[in-house]
Amino acid sequence: MSKRISITAFIAGLSIIAIVGFKPISHAISEMVKPAPVEQNVMGVIYQQRAAEYRALCFQAYNIAMHKIDDAAKGKKKNIKLAVITDLDETAVDNSGYAVRCFEEGHGYTDDSWNKWCNDAVADSVPGSVTFFKYAEKKGVTIFYVSNRSNAALAKTMEKMKRLGFPQVSEDHFKLKTTTSSKEERRREIAKNYKIVALLGDNLVDMDAAFDKAPENVRQHAADSLRMAWGDRYIVFPNATYGDWENALYMDYRKAHPEVKSISLDSIYAIRVRALKKY
Repeated sequence: MSKRISITAFIAGLSIIAIVGFKPISHAISEMVKPAPVEQNVMGVIYQQRAAEYRALCFQAYNIAMHKIDDAAKGKKKNIKLAVITDLDETAVDNSGYAVRCFEEGHGYTDDSWNKWCNDAVADSVPGSVTFFKYAEKKGVTIFYVSNRSNAALAKTMEKMKRLGFPQVSEDHFKLKTTTSSKEERRREIAKNYKIVALLGDNLVDMDAAFDKAPENVRQHAADSLRMAWGDRYIVFPNATYGDWENALYMDYRKAHPEVKSISLDSIYAIRVRALKKY
């Protein structure tokens, strides 16, 4: 999961759902000068916290991962070591409370607020996660928590995960961000000594380098070309609130305006409205 969270969606902005539901897109864009609460992102967080469907999707993903472990264990040779690679945030650990905190405090994602959240160690577990990882350990599978959290957050992250009941919570099982956000090198290092049973994540960069900093059309093509891997080697978790899928929407704007360090709310919401498909 990429931690450059665009929780700016929580700050005053446009309610695209409300506007687009009743007015043409061109009108919606012209009315973006006067921001209103961003309902669709609030609903994404409520979905994560309240929807039974969200829980069901998480259980479904972990059930598939359990079957993968069972299948791998059956035909395993004695000298082969099995491992699962998992993302942390929104795959094993639920940080929806951080989004709520940002909303209440009136700001988007910042390194300082995110680091404080990590050090407060108040996140919850994703439904089904602790049960699955305990099952993996029981089956003799090594767990690697591959995350783009900073090493400065490792101690508090481990402390919280131990309290939640996660197994194999020791430094050698954590591969955190160093000089790059890409996880490919970390995955390759693990694969040198282990047979990877499955890779788990809410963001496709958690599983395959084809999605690293890729624009929307490249991401979609890669997802299509890997169609047989989903639910097999790659197991995806729901996250409707942030991710590289959203960042990809802004790539053309960033290329056209390299001088802009931070995209304005008006521009963000204009891009979002234009991204909607009309049928």
